[in-house]
Amino acid sequence: WYLGLELASYASWVVGTIPGVLLGNAIAAHSPLLRDTLQFALPALFFSLLLDIIDRNSLPVCIVAAVATVLALTVLPAHLALVAGMLAGAVTGAVMATRRGAA
Repeated sequence: WYLGLELASYASWVVGTIPGVLLGNAIAAHSPLLRDTLQFALPALFFSLLLDIIDRNSLPVCIVAAVATVLALTVLPAHLALVAGMLAGAVTGAVMATRRGAA
């Protein structure tokens, strides 16, 4: 039952991605403004998710992730800088969690 549920969910995701890619390529080919806007959509999504989880305990993690992303942007393309920021935030969160557990 679970396997069927997972396969159906994954298949619908893959099948839904195909029209999204085709539509995105068509929009990018016809409108440079929309192409630039679509390139900003993923970082904007991550930023909105980040704003939703910020509280006093997670603020240092968010600051480290943001600073690491900005620094990485000086030497890496945006998509890799975003990954570097996420990794820096994850490591910071793990270190903070282990320190809280030891205290």
